[in-house]
Amino acid sequence: MEKKYDASNIQVLEGLDAVRKRPGMYIGSTDSTGLHHLIWEILDNSIDEIMNGFGNKIKLTIHKDGSVSVEDNGRGIPVDNHPKFHKPAIEIIFTTLHSGGKFNEDSYKSSGGLHGVGSSVVNALSKRLRAEVSRDGFLYEIEFKNGEISLPLRRVSKTNATGSKIRFWPELEYFTAKNWHYELIKKSLKEKSYLNSKLSITLLNENTGMSETFYSENGLVDMINEIVKGEELAASIISYSKVNHNFVANFALTYLEDEDEEQVMSFANNVKTINGGTHEAGFKSGLSRAILEFIRENNTASKLVVESRDVREGLVGIIDVRVSEQFLQYEGQTKGKLATQEIKTFVENFVYEKMKYFLIENRKEADKILKKIVTTAKIRNEVKKQREVAKLKLKGKKDHSHFLGKLVMCNSRDETLNELFLVEGDSAGGSAKQGRDSKHQAILPLKGKVINSLKTNLVEILKNDEILTITNAIGAGIGEDFDVEKVNYHKVIIMTDADVDGAHIQTLLLTFFFKYMRPLITNGYLFIAKPPLFKVSNKTNQQKTYLHNEEEYQEFCTKHNVNSMQNNIYSIQRYKGLGEMNADQLWETTMDPTTRQLIKVTIEDEVEALQMLNLLMGKHVDEKKEWIQKNIDFSYEDSGFI
Repeated sequence: MEKKYDASNIQVLEGLDAVRKRPGMYIGSTDSTGLHHLIWEILDNSIDEIMNGFGNKIKLTIHKDGSVSVEDNGRGIPVDNHPKFHKPAIEIIFTTLHSGGKFNEDSYKSSGGLHGVGSSVVNALSKRLRAEVSRDGFLYEIEFKNGEISLPLRRVSKTNATGSKIRFWPELEYFTAKNWHYELIKKSLKEKSYLNSKLSITLLNENTGMSETFYSENGLVDMINEIVKGEELAASIISYSKVNHNFVANFALTYLEDEDEEQVMSFANNVKTINGGTHEAGFKSGLSRAILEFIRENNTASKLVVESRDVREGLVGIIDVRVSEQFLQYEGQTKGKLATQEIKTFVENFVYEKMKYFLIENRKEADKILKKIVTTAKIRNEVKKQREVAKLKLKGKKDHSHFLGKLVMCNSRDETLNELFLVEGDSAGGSAKQGRDSKHQAILPLKGKVINSLKTNLVEILKNDEILTITNAIGAGIGEDFDVEKVNYHKVIIMTDADVDGAHIQTLLLTFFFKYMRPLITNGYLFIAKPPLFKVSNKTNQQKTYLHNEEEYQEFCTKHNVNSMQNNIYSIQRYKGLGEMNADQLWETTMDPTTRQLIKVTIEDEVEALQMLNLLMGKHVDEKKEWIQKNIDFSYEDSGFI
């Protein structure tokens, strides 16, 4: 029997005022992430309709006036009067916090919006919102201004269609970000199409006229194929699903032949859980248990000790769960980490049973997977031996001064205030040494481009003197031995020339830190210095202006009517490298904490970051060329002032 969905299903908990006072509490932040969260909340409501079997099409439009609309062909939001509050249900949904059918099991079995704040929070943070509903043979509309009703619910016309269309104009005074990020929205919609096979999602950008439709026939298998595109697989893609009264679980996985990182993505009720949670833990545990048990039973590894981490190296996996409302729990309001304990046991047992069955019934594929895992275990043991050698090399500063390189240490022993500058070249290193704050700033000149950590295994990396020098300077180990509590500096600053070679050195260092000292990034200790590209001096009063890129330079020239570097008003110097600056200039522009510009290195999504590093720093030249051709504008002309 189909469950009803009308005003009686809507439960009401509280009002909206708190949202406007503290929006970050309800949408996670007030930056770009928070702004886009408004879209996800409305989109999740449409997705919930599809998840529960109503409708198969969604259209999201970015309008020219900055508004966004989300339209679906579901049942339509209820418009009848609520039996207790004697108001139209749609009015209550948009004006009362924690109201919605998703609190009521009779209308939704599972949904992404446990907290139920979606529609009302979007309305509270919008200067205008209009809802159109096609339901029961009629088209209805209602409008709100600053969260209050400006146009009461009215019947517009007859229609045979069903569905809802929500259009909102965000009140930008609540947000630091002011613009929609098309690529971010596109990526999210593409993910939703994979998670809901046979659902058609269209994205239209009225500003550019661009329209794209996302559709997946095979769900997670298609998603895996997209992730591993161009990579050599160690085994075929494996995919299974399971349903019971309270939970649905789907997983797909494969292994990459030449990859030692795991790439696991998890989703709960159509929401990407970027911080994992109980479902992801259950997936990893069930997979490891099945494979390790199969190895023991078949004596595949002989005397070699294979561990859970060996099972996960090179793994590309997706776990997608649907959890009924009475069990759904997240850590925090923004659904980044699933906390439902019951789902861990459900997923772990499901993955264990299906993987054990697969390994027994598909011996050829099983052998491919086991070969990959056993090889990984052998390499890990070799790395362990090499790491012990490296530890001996790094153990004493007096006995092994070679591995300190040219490090010039600071005088302070307060690591929370100390900074380590990784400087490109001896010339810049000399200026940095002379211009630094010797109490808190240490300098390590680099001999050139460091080894590409993505193309080299850890055994070889641990033999590299440059890597050992950096590791020794930071003082916290490397790889699985890295302990962020032991770092000698709470700011590690990459300082390279503002040119192509400097950017390449930055990328090589970022790759190394991401792979082997990732907590340095996640704890906020890694930075990139922004040295200026131009120095402009007023010939009359000698006032200096530093410009960090071509865009700033062009803006300056336009503002001050400067047509060339040879002019009567300004003396303009373009720095070819850090080495052209004297100590005072380098201090003033790039090292002085009161005047410098630093970029903090952050990771929003570790799986995506790894995929991008694999693309740009990996072995597949064709894919790299394709990305460059699509994303780099070669028509840009340099100013020519070299």
